[in-house]
Amino acid sequence: MKIGFISPNYFFLPYVWGSLRAYAETYSKAGTSLEFVEPLSHFDISSKDISSLSKCDVILASCYVWNAETCFRVLREIKILNPRIVSIVGGPHVPDNAKSFMDSHPYIDFAIHGEGEKTFAELLDRLNSDQKAIEELHNLSIRTNQGTIISPRTKDALKLDFPSPLINGYFDNMVDKHHETRTPFFVLWETNRGCPFSCSFCDWGSATKTKVRPFSIERLNAEMKFFADRRIANLFICDANFGILNRDVELAKSLVDLKTQYGYPSNIRGSFAKNSPESVFEISRMFADSNMLWGTTMSLQSLNPTSLAEVKRQNIRLGDYRKLATRFQKEKIHFYTELIYPLPGESFETFVDGIDKIISEGNHFEIKAFELALLPNADITINRERYNFGTINRYLYFMSDRIAEDRLEIVVETSTVNRDQWVDGFLFSELIGILHNGYYLQYVSRYLKRTLGTTYKKFYSDLIAHFENRPGSPLGNLISFIRRTLNDYLQDPSIPQRTKLKYSEFAQSFLRKYGDRNSWSILHFGWLLINESIENFYSEIEIYLREVYDFQNDELDDLLKFQKELMLKVDYDPTVGREYQYEFDWRGFFQTGGELMKNRNQLTYSDQSFGADLRYVPIAHNKQRFALCAVGETYPDSKIRHFVHDLDLACQVAMAVNPTPSRPG
Repeated sequence: MKIGFISPNYFFLPYVWGSLRAYAETYSKAGTSLEFVEPLSHFDISSKDISSLSKCDVILASCYVWNAETCFRVLREIKILNPRIVSIVGGPHVPDNAKSFMDSHPYIDFAIHGEGEKTFAELLDRLNSDQKAIEELHNLSIRTNQGTIISPRTKDALKLDFPSPLINGYFDNMVDKHHETRTPFFVLWETNRGCPFSCSFCDWGSATKTKVRPFSIERLNAEMKFFADRRIANLFICDANFGILNRDVELAKSLVDLKTQYGYPSNIRGSFAKNSPESVFEISRMFADSNMLWGTTMSLQSLNPTSLAEVKRQNIRLGDYRKLATRFQKEKIHFYTELIYPLPGESFETFVDGIDKIISEGNHFEIKAFELALLPNADITINRERYNFGTINRYLYFMSDRIAEDRLEIVVETSTVNRDQWVDGFLFSELIGILHNGYYLQYVSRYLKRTLGTTYKKFYSDLIAHFENRPGSPLGNLISFIRRTLNDYLQDPSIPQRTKLKYSEFAQSFLRKYGDRNSWSILHFGWLLINESIENFYSEIEIYLREVYDFQNDELDDLLKFQKELMLKVDYDPTVGREYQYEFDWRGFFQTGGELMKNRNQLTYSDQSFGADLRYVPIAHNKQRFALCAVGETYPDSKIRHFVHDLDLACQVAMAVNPTPSRPG
């Protein structure tokens, strides 16, 4: 039996294909006589690819938000070429209640629900049996001449005792091709399955609301040897909550030891446990110390109690978040917090209040605000009538030569947020990303918070309101552009969700000199736009600050000088470095939390490279290299060691004998 597989993605080896194959070859009666052809895991699908797959006996498709429509189109075309082929779909994008889904996709014969390995193997054994034998299987939707039959769901979780798909040679040819062509790729790694949480916006497929089940240590040790032997640089740990089990700290230590000994894996991403602060901190510390960490997730999704109750979300306690954030800051470990806007019950005010709290609790690194997407099996989608959602459907990406076929349904209205407030919320979060997480005004706002008690919400809200009425200024131009971009996105169905700037002639013309990318983000664009007008930007900020706040003149001048000179610029030459002198000890003030001292000092920046693993080496006046150093790549998206010179590594020399407090009293 010849079996084909479709699951297009951009960077990941098709782990699902390997897992289905490993289970079927072990437990199906056909065993190793099954012939699995090379999986189709890219988006540039040709007619030759479709023709080749149509010659199979069975075609599988693993569907999620980024590839479902592409999978459906390919299956439809294959079925036209070969009506006798058996088509099977699975994955989180296949609805649990699949009758209308099957009616809408007449070229699909079977839909597998939940973990697919066992059901797939059993289905292969019964394809030549009568319909009754197939109907006895669980977790299956079946097309028949009488309509769709939906079999019962089993409550028994899959036993994780089947062979690893990584260590038996399935992926060797794919890895070799990536190495030969030097194209980046990620290997997905499961150390467990299951998730004890039940957040209603989440669609983790079979993992939700289930006991966490670990794979054996013997299997994981063999897979880690595979990472070293096959020179796997990029690893994505796809557990729902890495760090939730006590053994996860030891697994992290083993990965660090591998890198120390063999150099691989060198970069690690994953979803960290929501409520296991000690293990998450220890894992993050080890990865960060080895330059392997691409950011630790401290997801909150919302800080509004009403919203959290609506979506059945239980966050880490804010006090524990504060303690953990303080430890991360002390150890120089980059972490980021994810929010979703607008969740049910969230308003624009509570959303901005949440951002203010996150920054106040110590997260100056990164806050990611995501649009609320309605995923097929998420409770929030199933019960959508109660929330009064207004939605738009948008394509996900713009590819190299066309819009991707795949779409998301995005919530842009709720009973507490209208469309204008949706725009306001994402305008605010984008500007926090550029001005605070991107550092342009981070130390100014932190100074005002400590000396005058000005909240981050007030500082940035007042700033936006002031400069939005001054469209000729660098910041005013940026605010107007972002608001216009978000409004255009709401109105124009052709603007993709992940590549909102693709149809902006102004943005594309501006960004072209920084490199040819399909997925420049608003943050990338905004940060680089300000950088090109950095002198004007700070001049206008100075005028604004003098009008609004009680600054001593020498403090404000020196603070803005420190803030501006910290920013990375296109003319930075690592062979020369940069030296700057200040009247106040700003580094001590911000790093130790002590009193601001008037103490003439010199800071020398000698950064040689930037990025999470220090892979980007600047070349003075080279704009493409500057963009990589300053804002990083589109994917993997990481803000670690970007935007600014490393203040921790700067050489500081005191030039005054007797430092004095800035404001003696």
